[in-house]
Amino acid sequence: MALLLSTTGLLERGQHYVGTLKHDQSLVFEDRKAVESSGEDIAMVYRSNPNHPVILSGLPAFQSIQFNLPLDARPTSGYLQINATLQALEGVEGVLRISIDGTKRGEVLLRPGVVERSLQIPLSPTDFVRDQLVVSFSLQGEGPGSSCSRNEGLEAVVEIETTSLLALTLDRELETPRDRVHAWGNLVRVAWPDWLQQEERIRRLILASQFEMEGIQSVMVDGQSNDALTTNDMRNALPFFEAQEDDLGGADWPKELAQSGANAGIRHFYRGTTWRERYDLRDDPALRVPATLELHLALGRQIHPQGWTVTVALNNRLVYQEIVAPEDTKFEASVPLPEEMQTRENVIEISVISPHRSVGECDNGPELIAELLPTTALYHGDATYNDSIDELRATLEWLDRLNVWAFADLSASDAQVASAMLGALLPDAVAIGPNTESANIILTSTNRSIAAFPSSGPVWLVTRDPISQKLVAEVIQEGSELPRHGLGILVVPNGVNLTDVAG
Repeated sequence: MALLLSTTGLLERGQHYVGTLKHDQSLVFEDRKAVESSGEDIAMVYRSNPNHPVILSGLPAFQSIQFNLPLDARPTSGYLQINATLQALEGVEGVLRISIDGTKRGEVLLRPGVVERSLQIPLSPTDFVRDQLVVSFSLQGEGPGSSCSRNEGLEAVVEIETTSLLALTLDRELETPRDRVHAWGNLVRVAWPDWLQQEERIRRLILASQFEMEGIQSVMVDGQSNDALTTNDMRNALPFFEAQEDDLGGADWPKELAQSGANAGIRHFYRGTTWRERYDLRDDPALRVPATLELHLALGRQIHPQGWTVTVALNNRLVYQEIVAPEDTKFEASVPLPEEMQTRENVIEISVISPHRSVGECDNGPELIAELLPTTALYHGDATYNDSIDELRATLEWLDRLNVWAFADLSASDAQVASAMLGALLPDAVAIGPNTESANIILTSTNRSIAAFPSSGPVWLVTRDPISQKLVAEVIQEGSELPRHGLGILVVPNGVNLTDVAG
């Protein structure tokens, strides 16, 4: 029996399984007595952009998430629950570190294999002072021998699950539309029951697109759900988000990259590290394009007098590289960002790399430190972003009102896609509403045929490119048939009688 156990590894597997059962319990950090609350109203608040994956890959790795706190009903106590799936190779020694507003609040040791963990971190009144709670994650550690293998940098992977949330005790019930939008993770859940009349569907679709224009994603919910907004709820909530945007003065310049979140603070790493910043040119109402990155770094001294290599990449293309002298612990550079390299959505990557390599040793070398300083920022120039959709939007801005209609009932999933397309197309300062007789904006698809257009001036078909997922506008010649397409938007600035084009 002993021989059997030793040769098959059953004993080790059994011990590992028992250890998994023993250690995969919910961890609670900072176990303190909760602040007494006058009410018993409990709210579950999900992170912003809950559908966007949050994954940390390699050692080290950094990510952050944000929770928008309720504004009308204020939290009195609560806790942060993080649900994570951790994957680590054998021999990895590391931790997943959780920080709130830059202060370390919990750590989880990495164990080999695939492990699911749930952490609870009680929150204090000081955590509720701001309107937003920022939670940062860092994956720290090392894997023996990994630097000599093909798996270098892939020793550990951690995914922060979408079920992570804040459980809050509130001083009153969570009932106002804007608090509900915040609690859903800055998502607008739109009730989309089957019995809803077409004209009312168009109203909700337009309101959803106006939220999209403010950077708030919409999700259509099948059926009449109490966990979704009606037309009146959406009307009541929208001004709060428009006012919030106005209070910020649109887009603030310069755009700081390391004031908060995953880019803020000192980093401990081996060999090198990378800071990433994503930005969308549509976030600025004036569509100004960043022209310069003012880069400020603090670089730790290395054991061996070797210079750091500093690299800046824009959309996976090299724009700057410099070797820093060993005695320099501060580095500053003004990095030009070519306009032609930028698209609507962009990624800047700032990397620092040590040239040190251990000779005759299979290790990661000494631990290094560096910091992307808070003064690092993007500065805009004179150029503005423009494409075919922006040109079409500028054409629509000259109209006093846009009339919208759809030839067929839209499913919840189609309506969700349509709201995002309209949000990217419609101008800001034009009145918009449904119209059953004539329209400038017509939602259509190949499944519903449309007769040739009468003489009504220019016509565009707006669709989403299947590869890039960007909106593209195609001019439709008078009298021609529409090309085959999925969900699309016909734009007729001069308007068209719907009975003339319905197939």
